[in-house]
Amino acid sequence: MSKHLADVKARVPQGTLRLALEKLDEALLQTDAAPAKPVSTSVIGMITFKHLSFWVAGRYNKYDRTVSQSPWRVQNNFNKKKETTTNGTTDQTKESSSNHNKEAITTIQSSQPTSTSATTATTTTTTTSLPSKNDSDLLTRIGSGSVEEVMVEPILNFFRGSSHALRSAGREDMDVRMLGDGRPFVIEVIDPRRLTVDAAQLQELQRVINERGGNTVRVRCLQLVPRSDAQTLGDAAATKRKVYRCLVQCSSEPHQHALDALAQRRDIVLQQNTPIRVAHRRALLLREKIIHRIQARKIGPRWLSITMSTSAGTYVKEFINGDLGRTEPSFAQLINVDSASMILLDVLAVGLEFPSDAEFNATVIPPPPKIQLFGELPKDNESEKR
Repeated sequence: MSKHLADVKARVPQGTLRLALEKLDEALLQTDAAPAKPVSTSVIGMITFKHLSFWVAGRYNKYDRTVSQSPWRVQNNFNKKKETTTNGTTDQTKESSSNHNKEAITTIQSSQPTSTSATTATTTTTTTSLPSKNDSDLLTRIGSGSVEEVMVEPILNFFRGSSHALRSAGREDMDVRMLGDGRPFVIEVIDPRRLTVDAAQLQELQRVINERGGNTVRVRCLQLVPRSDAQTLGDAAATKRKVYRCLVQCSSEPHQHALDALAQRRDIVLQQNTPIRVAHRRALLLREKIIHRIQARKIGPRWLSITMSTSAGTYVKEFINGDLGRTEPSFAQLINVDSASMILLDVLAVGLEFPSDAEFNATVIPPPPKIQLFGELPKDNESEKR
């Protein structure tokens, strides 16, 4: 015990405080010696500071059947390989037909995020870098553009962000239009340099995006939301309903009474195995989906215009054609025809109220381009030749 501690204890009366000092004395006696002085020092090479992300929400419309939601590119000449002759002086290019399909599937799978005719039941998230000037040397674009490219460049320029991540309430195929009030989306702007923004600036940003999109892509209800609101897309994905309109050709003319009977049915339960067209990138599962309401109207002897309301994640194309028996019942079975083919498809509504105050700036949205239902129908004998 140190002399100083002994003097303190001698002056402290019996009681709690003195007992505490004795405990401290015992602890000091059991404590090991102080560690040796370190022989090296830590060196900090670099410290990086980043701003918290901004979350920009809204709804988008897509009016062009050659525009995908995200950039879709595949590698150039993925089916060609070089082979050098035995004399080493000539390069010959051969078609590698045995690996063609396998390489094509692998390439497209890695380049194009999952896409379904009916959007998936979970929120779709993509993190994509804007295309570089050298991409054209290595990749071939599928389609004429993407919704993401139209929206993201103006947003990143405005907020001076370093990168982004797009989240949406599902996605439509490239050849499917997104009409009505649009599809809800959130873009996370990562490490923004602009830290303040008001409603007028957001409306101007929306105008710039719509001007850039022309008659192809439009956005509405652009606003900032907290990160917690972005989770709404995922939480509501499994319960939202979607409304579709499609043009269908039947193998024979359906009876009107079959169409009338179908219009009276509600909540038709489907058993859908993973479609053949996406089996290479989706788990092989049996999914139960619901057609809540459906109405088919004749617009030609074998042509139907169909409007239907479905549960999220329904494979609408496969519901129409049956997917070689992998979806039951199919539309063809329900109206008693041998087969039915989906020709065109539109999404009319995504039943999700997001953003929460989605009408706050609706008055500044320019009118959409004139939308034609399906255009002139081909004659039956012409479609049979194709």
